[in-house]
Amino acid sequence: MTQIEDKLDQILGKLQKLDDLDEKVDKLNSSLRKEIDEIKVEISRLKQESSNKDRRNEERDRKFNLLPFGVGKRLVIKGNQDQNLPGLIIGTLNIRTLKTEDRLIELEEALKESSIDIFGIAEVRRHSEKMIERSSGFIFYHFGETSGHKGVGFLVRKELKTKIVEFKDISERIALMKLKTQGKLLHIFQVYAPTSMAEEAEHESFYNSLTAALSRERNNWKHITLIIGDFNSQVGKQEEGERLTVGKYGYGTRNDAGQRLVDFCQEQGLRIVNTFFKKRAGGRSGESLASYTSLSNKPVHTTLSPQQNNC
Repeated sequence: MTQIEDKLDQILGKLQKLDDLDEKVDKLNSSLRKEIDEIKVEISRLKQESSNKDRRNEERDRKFNLLPFGVGKRLVIKGNQDQNLPGLIIGTLNIRTLKTEDRLIELEEALKESSIDIFGIAEVRRHSEKMIERSSGFIFYHFGETSGHKGVGFLVRKELKTKIVEFKDISERIALMKLKTQGKLLHIFQVYAPTSMAEEAEHESFYNSLTAALSRERNNWKHITLIIGDFNSQVGKQEEGERLTVGKYGYGTRNDAGQRLVDFCQEQGLRIVNTFFKKRAGGRSGESLASYTSLSNKPVHTTLSPQQNNC
């Protein structure tokens, strides 16, 4: 009996140890579940913060139409060997008005949160020509002849100040900015074309002025020339014979202003660049596909290239 009792005691001891082990496993599982729950809560909080930030950024971008690359309002120029100018991001927008200081501050705050270096503006609606170094970190240039109407300009980050050669007013619908790069000048024309309600003479005057300005600036082919802005036109889909001018990502129906722009680009050897790239889903329906053109007789180090084939 003693041997049997000893074996029973041993078995009972092992069972007790198993019970103790099960209890420890339960406690460990409980602790792990608690930690897992806490991690899940933290992940959920971080996701919510990220979602809120994305939503705020989207609201800001919708407010000022600071659309990402590919939609037609932002142009990325890659740097070459110039370490002092490693790369630029250029944007443009019809702001409708910058008459008030509050409106200008609002735009500057939105630009601070973006990666845009040079921002072309249409419909500034400020009279006279001025260049102001702002406390926000931007250089603000604008030109206008009619108070409360038209006007064009630029907001440029102050880090590029030493690279700026000049700002030049062509008209209250066309402004030019020249920027030094390595061995070249970058010419950026910011434009605001007449609307469809304007008289034919106003359309002709605009394109004649732009053509004359291009002729003056394109004498030296070492320059890189870009035209950005609001052409108030609908280019629509590519038609026969337009392969070098209009890309395959145009949409909608071409209007008269769009045909005028296409004709101008074919005469000048320009591409309507944002018709060459697929647009991000969610862009405004009917958005003008006339925001960008670019000009050069040589390949340019850009993600949006000019005509590189012979016309």
